[in-house]
Amino acid sequence: MTEKNPLLFLSELQDFIEKRHEEMPEGSYTTSLFKDGLNRMAQKVGEEALELVIEATNGTDDRLIYEGSDMLYHADEDVWMLDVLGSPLSRSWGEAFRVTRHFFDAFGRETNTVTHIGSVPGE
Repeated sequence: MTEKNPLLFLSELQDFIEKRHEEMPEGSYTTSLFKDGLNRMAQKVGEEALELVIEATNGTDDRLIYEGSDMLYHADEDVWMLDVLGSPLSRSWGEAFRVTRHFFDAFGRETNTVTHIGSVPGE
């Protein structure tokens, strides 16, 4: 039996974000971020990154997973929005991931560091 690639959630997350952008459902947290604009979306990445660092140094595993999920959600939302606006960031990010993965493969280190992603915040 083949195990599902745990990194496929990134594709699923981008599909979710794109659908939210198309539908803009009232009361959705994602919709509110789109309405607030790119500056607010980028601010959320910074906030979540700080919370992730705090949990990584002084928190619990459960909180670390939760804050990591939040940070990935907000970062992915920003990359998706920048891609919509014509920025090459999403392609560059994908290439950076491939390079990093090859580095870890070459040195025999763990290549699957993301093992769990929680629910999308506010949905």
